[in-house]
Amino acid sequence: MKHVAVESTSSNFFEDFLSTARNRVACLTTTTLLPRPRDARLGADGQLSPMYYGEDHRPPVIERFPADLCFRFARLAESSDEQIRRFMAQWGLLRSESPSEPAQCWRSNAKLARAILRFTAELYGTGSGCNEDWELLCNYVTGCSLGKRLGLPVNFQLQIVAAALNKWYGSARGNCIVVCRDERLAFLNEASNLLGVLILQIAHAITRTHQRIPCDGCGRWFRPDQPQSRGSRRYCKKCQEAKVSRRHAVRDCRARKKLRDQQSKAADSDTQAVCADTAHQSPTRLRPSAQNRCTGAHRTDRDSA
Repeated sequence: MKHVAVESTSSNFFEDFLSTARNRVACLTTTTLLPRPRDARLGADGQLSPMYYGEDHRPPVIERFPADLCFRFARLAESSDEQIRRFMAQWGLLRSESPSEPAQCWRSNAKLARAILRFTAELYGTGSGCNEDWELLCNYVTGCSLGKRLGLPVNFQLQIVAAALNKWYGSARGNCIVVCRDERLAFLNEASNLLGVLILQIAHAITRTHQRIPCDGCGRWFRPDQPQSRGSRRYCKKCQEAKVSRRHAVRDCRARKKLRDQQSKAADSDTQAVCADTAHQSPTRLRPSAQNRCTGAHRTDRDSA
């Protein structure tokens, strides 16, 4: 049966289609924690720069990104500079390689995100896709147009999507696949900036799968049931039933208390050392006025004698 292209009833058709897999949005399995800025500035030249410190000089809040942030980012494809500024004010720089980024760079990346999400969703849902998205993906991967898409196998079209996503992920830089946890190495896709996190979310969305991750209790691989909202450790069902997470929490609490005690003892010893040095110093010299009075009295006594 030949698929017929159908116009979506919503501009966010791709979001509705991809987020309903397993009745929830794509599961973000990375443990990336990045600082959230207080605000962002938009210069006259279109440059955007985040502000991480306010007048109180408090450090920025370190948080994990929401699992549907890639869909919000894709909506910036046709947005204004002010809308992009507000997005940066919430989530920071894309690549963190420079203190500022042009708004046009954000818009170009958002168009690529929208093209990947929308084209894949329509290809899965209706058997067709937007030609505009196809042209953008082909130009990004090969640097030129591949001509008409009519008659091309679906597998070839999906290969172009995969190539675009892989090339985009490679340009994000700073990403890693091996992390160290509890004195052992573990395989895990880890992003070091906002762009890497967004690309990983898009990858989870278009594949509609949940990545297997290692358990921090037993080390076995498992699929998480839902995105984790707190902490960076993840446990399989057996370790959760065995309350391994509670034992790790108690261990961490004791380690923090021990560190605080060591810091307190170090501070007390430093204070005692300062007091001892002060006590062994020479007596405080008199003020000039007092010295003059003493000198004058000495001379008076000597004259009278």
